[in-house]
Amino acid sequence: MDLGADVGLRFIFLVLLVKILASTVSLGFGFRGGLFFASLFMGSLVGQLFAGTIAHFPSLPQVDPSDAALIGMAALAVAVVGGPMTMSMLVLEITHDFALTGAAIAAALCSSTLVRELFGYSFSTWRLHMRGENVRSARDVGWLRTLTVGKMMQRGVPVASDQLPIAEFRQRFPLGSTAKVVLVDAEGQYSGMVETAKAFVPSAAAEAPVGSLAILQNAALLPSQNVRAAIAAFDTTEADYLAVIDDKKTVLGTLSERFVHRRYSEEVEKAQRELFGE
Repeated sequence: MDLGADVGLRFIFLVLLVKILASTVSLGFGFRGGLFFASLFMGSLVGQLFAGTIAHFPSLPQVDPSDAALIGMAALAVAVVGGPMTMSMLVLEITHDFALTGAAIAAALCSSTLVRELFGYSFSTWRLHMRGENVRSARDVGWLRTLTVGKMMQRGVPVASDQLPIAEFRQRFPLGSTAKVVLVDAEGQYSGMVETAKAFVPSAAAEAPVGSLAILQNAALLPSQNVRAAIAAFDTTEADYLAVIDDKKTVLGTLSERFVHRRYSEEVEKAQRELFGE
């Protein structure tokens, strides 16, 4: 009925807004509805809006509203549900038009790529992840879970009390001995990191505690976090090094951003070789 009806753009836009609201309410209350058929319907509405909008510009090439609706249906359904080839074959089954199906395949692949780059996976896959399901695709990314901070961290890092006077800190950690030192409080809990070079700045008072130079007091990694979470933490804090602590804030080691990116690149290349049978 939607594809065959000749209605105005304002009505189509209103129906699209109401359908988005209905799907949001349905999903928000935990119901199962609001995925497959909703994505098909909303995609067809978006396609008709696109065709109707460019019809107001004579200089642009005109698109048949029904064709645009089918392309929009396939593209949005891929973003929400996944299955680019399934949605493309659905267009072929409806139209028996191979030329239009080729356009649907291109739109589905563009939609899938865009969603993968911006979100990581389709909305349906995300819901399965939220339920604790272990969903794997043809290109398995299960190694992301196994490559954890605990496996990559460096143990035996230099540690000092945050109440240690700067003068004594300079004697224990001379320039060139280490770039950073992890600080702990009186209870042995993590309280930040200090760059060794900053302790040798002439303006630093020798009798002041080294904790006054501490940075990243509230930024640390957990050994259970995977490589993707570690990269995100480095991007957020803009730090070169982060301490690794347990649930009791006891220092276990440190991890550098350079090493994380190197290990990530190595695993990506390894997965690529396995994918192509090398």
